[in-house]
Amino acid sequence: MNRVPSVVLILVLLAGLTACQRSPHQDPWRDGPSVLSQSSLTQDTRYQCAEQRVETRLGEHRMQLRLPERDLVLDAVVSASGARYEDADGNGFWSKGPSEALLRLQGGAWVNCEVTEARSPWVAARDRGVVYRAVGQEPGWVVEVWPGEAPAIILVMDYGQRRLEIPRARRLEGDAGYAGEAGDVAVSLHILREACTDVMSGEVFPTRAELRLDGSVYRGCGHELSP
Repeated sequence: MNRVPSVVLILVLLAGLTACQRSPHQDPWRDGPSVLSQSSLTQDTRYQCAEQRVETRLGEHRMQLRLPERDLVLDAVVSASGARYEDADGNGFWSKGPSEALLRLQGGAWVNCEVTEARSPWVAARDRGVVYRAVGQEPGWVVEVWPGEAPAIILVMDYGQRRLEIPRARRLEGDAGYAGEAGDVAVSLHILREACTDVMSGEVFPTRAELRLDGSVYRGCGHELSP
């Protein structure tokens, strides 16, 4: 009896089984969020954590924590209850049930979080490609800066009643902000890299923003955003 075909068949079957196994190099989380595969993620969950709104995405043994200014990748750790994720920089997220969680940033205190339907406007801006966003109060205004050497800038003033667009802005000396024209309106946005507290929400931001147009100065707070 010729036994060669049987041996060949066994080798083919073993090769097929090996190919079906998941290679560690195919793990979309292994090299961080830059190689994240959307097919490996569950649906986003949104949380309100004190003044800050965040979003989470779960992968295999890891979580993508979407903060206003950037994304973090946290590893699953052993927990007596719930699902807990942390990184080496003292950031952590601890899911305590279907609607409650705890958030810790840079080794600080744990903050209570509750599930919310509302998206973080900062994360949404990052998803649109915005690289800097600032907000101010009384009257409410928002400014968003797009990437590029001569970036487009969108301003929404007076609680959404007025919209201005600068198609090509100039960078101020020393990377201190931007200036340009929205039609016949001269606009400048000055960015001071110092802590700023929003007067309405109490949220603390890493930059202070001064928006100047129509002879007036509007003050607010902002984030430099990472994609």
